[in-house]
Amino acid sequence: MPTHHDAVLPIALTLVVCDGAHRDPATGKWTLLGLFNSIRAPEFPVTHAHMVVYLALTEAAGKLTLRFQIVDSEESEDPIATVDAELQVDNPRVVADLVIPIREVTFPAAGEYRLQVFAARQFLLERRILVIGPSE
Repeated sequence: MPTHHDAVLPIALTLVVCDGAHRDPATGKWTLLGLFNSIRAPEFPVTHAHMVVYLALTEAAGKLTLRFQIVDSEESEDPIATVDAELQVDNPRVVADLVIPIREVTFPAAGEYRLQVFAARQFLLERRILVIGPSE
């Protein structure tokens, strides 16, 4: 099996940000709760206590090292949140999914942020999170 050093990058199918996720123990199916694309804040900086990231991949094989990070849209500052994870996939034809909690993210100002995913230290995909101030 390939390791993260010689793995072919998987194909990302889904990247969702939500309030919570539940996996049915009988079926293995995920239920995602409170999907969102923006956060409204009364003042800044604001700390978002808890979010969950759902990622679905295919064409992955072996042990895959993943990094999730939230950066400002211009990537002019260090990431405001970073979470590392590993995913073991034994069959590249399956859709492998992963749920990652991200806690206590402090957004310094209103604006556009990006949730980025890296696989084997290579950029895989990103999605926008808008942080909206009280006057917007």
